[in-house]
Amino acid sequence: SKLIIDTIEKWDYGPVVPDVYREFRGFGSKPITRYASNADEKVDIVPPDRDDIYDHLGSVLDLFGKTDAWRLSQLTHMDGTAWSLADGYYITDQNIKDGKIYRDK
Repeated sequence: SKLIIDTIEKWDYGPVVPDVYREFRGFGSKPITRYASNADEKVDIVPPDRDDIYDHLGSVLDLFGKTDAWRLSQLTHMDGTAWSLADGYYITDQNIKDGKIYRDK
């Protein structure tokens, strides 16, 4: 199943989930210091029995967790990434499946 069910848009500096952007834009370039709330003002957290999700998120953090925003933008713009494959304003599931991931190492 999909980890992200929201629409992903192709913005100038990289892929964006608009709801996530709106939730955290007030932090600007400062560190984000709180969890996101859903429409009920509750925090949705991955269920503790979903080791597969925690393992995947841990792998992503290991690869990119210390990478700054400008470098992340550069990485998303490389040839063959989902962002570069998107034809138009939206990044499709097929773009994501076909896209390459570049490590910053």
